[in-house]
Amino acid sequence: MKGWNEAERAELQAKIAARQPFLDFVFSRVNPDGSSQKFQVSGEPMFNQSCRFIGYRGIGVELTGRQ
Repeated sequence: MKGWNEAERAELQAKIAARQPFLDFVFSRVNPDGSSQKFQVSGEPMFNQSCRFIGYRGIGVELTGRQ
């Protein structure tokens, strides 16, 4: 995807594809106007009673502008 740091994006996608949890994963993007954004996400894979993967539960925050 245009703007996203492809190495960071690939690392996060690999964790998701492997159904691995991730904690405080930081990734970034450059917007069309040249400004940058940085995000931090954490997620835990969720499974139903039959052990079937049903998605992730987690949280994400934008770090841009935070000290």
